[in-house]
Amino acid sequence: MTALLQRLYIKLCVDLRVELRAEPLYAELRAGLRVELCAELRVELCAELRVELCAELRVELCAELRAELRAELRAELRAELRAELRAELRAELRAELRAELRAELRAELRAELRAEPP
Repeated sequence: MTALLQRLYIKLCVDLRVELRAEPLYAELRAGLRVELCAELRVELCAELRVELCAELRVELCAELRAELRAELRAELRAELRAELRAELRAELRAELRAELRAELRAELRAELRAEPP
């Protein structure tokens, strides 16, 4: 008797499922659920894509900014080093020229003093 009841129950379930699917309410519910699920999936996918794109753009922008900053810093450091080296060379040349001129003037003055009568 139990097996017969199980078979009847299964048949009734199948029949009810077929009947329910034919109902307009079933079609409306299915369409509504489809719209809701599409909206939910759209939001989820949008969030996932946003995170992915944000990560990709972050890497790209980081590389671009690194290149820009490298060029800017290179130019700034070049200008700073140029000024420093210019000052150093100016000081070195000043000292060298001072020593050379001192030697020249010393030699000239010696020559003049020797040429003067005692």
